[in-house]
Amino acid sequence: MPDVTYVVKTGRQVVERKQVDFPGVLTSQIDAIKQHFNDLGAQVFGSLVSGSETVEFFLACQILACWKILFLWAIL
Repeated sequence: MPDVTYVVKTGRQVVERKQVDFPGVLTSQIDAIKQHFNDLGAQVFGSLVSGSETVEFFLACQILACWKILFLWAIL
């Protein structure tokens, strides 16, 4: 599965090249993915992950993986 930076970069290229019928929607989805990724990164670097926070972090990663799948499905 590709990493988040690859998904964001590829999505931006798709929008720039006008390869989708809904560039505004795709841009919003890309922005949401990037913001979610940045928020998760801030959680990781801003605090120690332990106990229930580990479970929450795992669930957040699963949500991010779903976003990536939806994004890739949308551009195919």
